[in-house]
Amino acid sequence: MRSALDVLALALRTAQAGLAQRARAMAAADDPLRLALPPLPAAPPVTPAADALAAYAALYLHAELEEARVLPAVEALAERRYRLALQDRNTIGRLERFFLSARDHPARSERAVIFGRLFGMGEGRGDDARLDFLQRLLRLATAAVRADLERSRLAGQPGLASQAAWQAAAQDLLAVVAAQPGAWLVQSARRIHARSLQAFDILGDAGLMRWLLSRSPWESLTKLLPEEGALQRDAAARRGAAGQALLRALPAAATSLPDAETVQAAVRWLVASGLPVPQATMLPPPSSAIGVPETAFEVSA
Repeated sequence: MRSALDVLALALRTAQAGLAQRARAMAAADDPLRLALPPLPAAPPVTPAADALAAYAALYLHAELEEARVLPAVEALAERRYRLALQDRNTIGRLERFFLSARDHPARSERAVIFGRLFGMGEGRGDDARLDFLQRLLRLATAAVRADLERSRLAGQPGLASQAAWQAAAQDLLAVVAAQPGAWLVQSARRIHARSLQAFDILGDAGLMRWLLSRSPWESLTKLLPEEGALQRDAAARRGAAGQALLRALPAAATSLPDAETVQAAVRWLVASGLPVPQATMLPPPSSAIGVPETAFEVSA
């Protein structure tokens, strides 16, 4: 049986060995003359341009709307416009213009490549697909909720670990956005967004709604698509809206804690994703509630 002193001594020796190797490597690589020069200042955090971040957030929204089949449904409707029993000539004309303007906007295959490259979503996931985006967004949403829970429990200020988790998750995603060409993000977002607005305009067309017996654009979409998958499409739309709000809140994370709107967006994103929302009962008790042990080390066998 080892004593507590043996456990601590082993830990100290392990740390010493690791630090000595690191010190030798740094001396050989960075300071061959061992002049003990001061280190260079750390590089500032990577922050994308505001318009690029807004475009990235919007593209995530549209990626989820693609999962909800908004544009694919309207595109399919426009392709068979002459085979529909529509009575309203204005509706037919609107579908005609939508169909003829397709060349001015990203086609479904192009959108799939964009969404796969940025978010690892959709049918265009190739070798360059970012498969870790949703995991990063999950970390951000969870960190936002945990920081808010601790802020409420600790009278206004969460613990350092929760603050660090929130800021690290935000900086991680900011670096992902900054690595993308800003002009390409903005241009892609504008083109896809414009096409989505056209699609919603058609879904809310009075003649189409009379034909479908629907009362809203979303109900029109529901009636155009099979009943199977309706809940998943609804969740995708909610997830997209909440995720966009989360992503747009990233710049403030470096200097402030998540505000109430950001926390609500995080909760909505987790719920729409079918993921557990952190609860106060999951947090460790405040440090004042933890008893002081008899000894700082456990005796190991």
